[in-house]
Amino acid sequence: MSRVLVALIIASGGNTVVRADVNIPAGAQIHLAGGSAQLACTDLLIQGAAVQGAGGSATGVRNLTLAAGSSLDMAGSSIQLAQQYTNNGTVNGAGGSLTRVDSASCPAIGKLGAISISEAPPAETVAAVPTLGSVSFGLLMLGLGLIGGLRAARQGSSRERRPLR
Repeated sequence: MSRVLVALIIASGGNTVVRADVNIPAGAQIHLAGGSAQLACTDLLIQGAAVQGAGGSATGVRNLTLAAGSSLDMAGSSIQLAQQYTNNGTVNGAGGSLTRVDSASCPAIGKLGAISISEAPPAETVAAVPTLGSVSFGLLMLGLGLIGGLRAARQGSSRERRPLR
């Protein structure tokens, strides 16, 4: 096993990223009791319950996701994340802070700084992209074929005009 791992690291030029996300399943609970957790740029998925405790902190969180029916008690504690926050659960954020930060080992996506704890970010909207109708598509293909044919004919005629030595 270790030979395979070494071979993979060498094959990738030594730039290997290994992630082990933290998942708190439904029905399970984690309690930091005011301690700290460094997640090293991994996702934190809460489907059960998470209690940080006053003075507790979680840093190095890449994405924080609260699933439907989950709960997060971060009263008097803090979480630093780098990328996305999705809240479909219940959050007690009294006196707590959620902050998006950027680091070399975990690049940020989104605006840096404080994030509203109890509110989920606004849902992203999807814009419809117009498609080409069959007639428009046919005309486009005909035009591209014509341009390609003219170019090929022009290149062929320029070869015929070259002076002989």
